[in-house]
Amino acid sequence: MDPDKRILVAEDTSMLRKLVVRTLERKGLVSEEFPALEVQNPEEALQIINDQADQIALVITDLRMPDLGDGEKVAKEAIQRGIPVIVMSGTIDDLSEEIATQCAALPEKPFRIEELLAAVHEVLNQNK
Repeated sequence: MDPDKRILVAEDTSMLRKLVVRTLERKGLVSEEFPALEVQNPEEALQIINDQADQIALVITDLRMPDLGDGEKVAKEAIQRGIPVIVMSGTIDDLSEEIATQCAALPEKPFRIEELLAAVHEVLNQNK
């Protein structure tokens, strides 16, 4: 991964979002200098993608965020800008085929954190 780029994590469930970010930190995939970008709704994620696309190495997003919109828009915007996307959700079947085929990984909740880490490593190694 380009050391100047960051990982965007969009997840409405605070506990899961923090678990993902802490795991990325422990594995050295983000640092104090280039911390993960954490957001809890699609609107914030879309704003970051629009403002900082060239600074994002990977987007990890939930598909469904109750009362806050939908992560498919986040995935679509990132893909259109050439940013790899991992969509994590308990309802992967709701993801359009068009977007699903372009995502780097689709871990279905509940997943083991090791599964997500393997997908993150694969994406970041492909984009070196």
